[in-house]
Amino acid sequence: MATIAVSDTQTVGERLATARKLAGIDQTTMGHLIGASRPTVSAWERDEREPSFSQVVRWAKETGQSLEWLAGGVWVRHEGFEPPTF
Repeated sequence: MATIAVSDTQTVGERLATARKLAGIDQTTMGHLIGASRPTVSAWERDEREPSFSQVVRWAKETGQSLEWLAGGVWVRHEGFEPPTF
């Protein structure tokens, strides 16, 4: 199993990549799930382009990560939900 580094200073693209990898989804599959091409997913993860808000919402849904963390790097603890453990 690979180790995935997570830091408080990750960019949006780095958080998108981290979430995708933690979910075990490759870039091509993620593109199919959210309606984007693999090159577009790759560009988002490298911070060369920015996804729309609706695409980040779908990314959060598909990976099981919070929208707050993906979009802004902020952990929000909701009653009854536990954040992922890295």
